[in-house]
Amino acid sequence: MARFNRTPSTAWGMARRIEENYARQVQRLTISIGRRLRRARTVEEVRRLLLVISNDPEFNAYCEALAMNMANRVFRSSEGNWRRAAQEVAHRRGRLIFEELQRTFTNTPLGLTVNDIVMENAQLIKTLPSRLDAQLATIMAKESAIAGVRHETLTKNILDQFFGGLEANEYKARRIARTETGKAHMALTQARAQSLGLNWYIWRTAQDGDRVRVAHRHMEGVLVSYNDPPNPETLADEPGTNGNYHAGCIFNCRCFAEPIIDLDWIEWPRQVHVSGTIRTMTRAQFNALAA
Repeated sequence: MARFNRTPSTAWGMARRIEENYARQVQRLTISIGRRLRRARTVEEVRRLLLVISNDPEFNAYCEALAMNMANRVFRSSEGNWRRAAQEVAHRRGRLIFEELQRTFTNTPLGLTVNDIVMENAQLIKTLPSRLDAQLATIMAKESAIAGVRHETLTKNILDQFFGGLEANEYKARRIARTETGKAHMALTQARAQSLGLNWYIWRTAQDGDRVRVAHRHMEGVLVSYNDPPNPETLADEPGTNGNYHAGCIFNCRCFAEPIIDLDWIEWPRQVHVSGTIRTMTRAQFNALAA
């Protein structure tokens, strides 16, 4: 059996252009909504238009197409990673991966995962009007607390703040895109891995210093079971927690999962996450645990 002296860690990262493309599309949609809303002259008209948009069949169809496009891009990126892995593994596991890639994913767990990603993201985008309405309600509450302001001035202040927020939405769009493409990439990687009987991955970060949150730096290189997501904040003794989650599955996270296809790729001893703790294990100890 071939023995590797390295871990192909960068191969499994998702192309950032997918995230950037999704962010641009979400931002364009928000700007498009903003253009329609600018016809309104009162807060009541803005809220009425938001309700009309949320019930517009064309808007809903566009949201579904946007979600489908993102899911397809992530799927193709994920499949490319698996094809490269199949080429690197020169034994039975490589052939198994290659044969699996030839099968259609319609009505398979992988196909259902793609469908779930599309439905979840379409629903997320469709809630844009209601979230904008909630944002408008928050601004109204703050402005209405100011005593002695004429109604006309109050309305103008509210609309100015609301539309100013719409036009400065790049960060929100990028955050949505990064979070949702990361979750989609992880879901597809996990579905494909577990269909091949691969139940463990290596948690990988973007490895760019202080830009990586402390809790995730603590997880870099740790072996994690798909069936046992860690709680990175608790493991790093940080105050607060986001609960248990896999690499790339929390807001604004750039981490990703590198499936363990061959234990010869791993340097031992290794840190392994087990039931809420991180332990250093030899290969023999890990084999006993995985079995």
